[in-house]
Amino acid sequence: MKTHLIDTTDKDDVNRFVDFPYKLYKNHPYYVPMLKAGQRKLLDKTKHPFFKHSEADFFIVEVRGEVLARICVMENTAYNSYQKEKAAFIGYFDVAENIEASRMIFRQVDEWAAARGLDTIYGPKGLLGAFAGGVLVDGFDLRAALDVTYNYPYYDQYIKDSGYQPYRDTLSGHIHRKAEGNVPERVLKISKRMAERSGFYARHFKSKQELRGIVAAIGDLHRRAFVEIPGYYPMTDEEFAWMAEELIQIADPGLITLVMKEDEVVGFVFAYPDISGGLQKANGSLFPFGWVHILRAYKTTDWVILNGVGILPEYQGRGANAVMYTELARVVTDSQYWHADLVQVGTENSRSINDQLTFGAEWVKTHRVYRKKL
Repeated sequence: MKTHLIDTTDKDDVNRFVDFPYKLYKNHPYYVPMLKAGQRKLLDKTKHPFFKHSEADFFIVEVRGEVLARICVMENTAYNSYQKEKAAFIGYFDVAENIEASRMIFRQVDEWAAARGLDTIYGPKGLLGAFAGGVLVDGFDLRAALDVTYNYPYYDQYIKDSGYQPYRDTLSGHIHRKAEGNVPERVLKISKRMAERSGFYARHFKSKQELRGIVAAIGDLHRRAFVEIPGYYPMTDEEFAWMAEELIQIADPGLITLVMKEDEVVGFVFAYPDISGGLQKANGSLFPFGWVHILRAYKTTDWVILNGVGILPEYQGRGANAVMYTELARVVTDSQYWHADLVQVGTENSRSINDQLTFGAEWVKTHRVYRKKL
């Protein structure tokens, strides 16, 4: 058994890293494989905006040519500068049920971080800090939401075995539409009156091109709305544009709402169709028939994903929330979708967690980010 540093300029090497989870979770009913082309882009250090300011390496553990584990370890200098820390991050962690392989790859992480004078390790996280990350620790009998981690139950034990402690949990929930609607009519009427008195209103969109036109405004809002979230750092314009384009590709413009106060963007509701079933059938490839499965999923899915709900702190409780929750009700009760997957709300955000109960949310999954002091 040995550790191997991936040469990100070598196509075969990159494929070994990317292909491993597709083999590890082959035909798993709850794992949702993303497209391999997008996963390969994560390792392209000449194009991904993360590498404009920071560095990362990708490792695998293998025995006789068989991959048993993989991991990415990052030094995010933008985060460290903003938070005044000397931290490393881990991400894209996958491991077969082999504790020695797990220990070997985490020893590699420790050596990588120590060699750079870093004293703390967080993760798993992605290259872009906006994603909550973590590993699944509860809810293993449910299909993963689009672009949200699914993993085997032993991951939690393996990570703790290498000296990591729980740092932050996020909850994901389901909202199921009822014939009479999830939100009491009285609540909606009160919300509407509050919004009208306060001068807040909802802005909707008809095309993806319209969405691209407001990316800069959303980036500024994101930087202001989530500043208190643990692990926050202000993403660069390039990073946010990269993330936004990934989401716009799968977006239904009619499900996107901005909360406005005159001409200022003060909040947003970002929802998109859940095409997980199509991605499972495509199994990482658009060709020859993967695109057919994905297109069919767009047209037939009755699930929508709610992944991005925020109001600027200075406008919370002043009527902007009323618009946001009225729009959430519209998505959940007045669309073709009968089920909503509300993904990764931090457990420290008790207000949002309790508010979602108004919509009949059932919190069914927990993801966990860990921390290790070197």
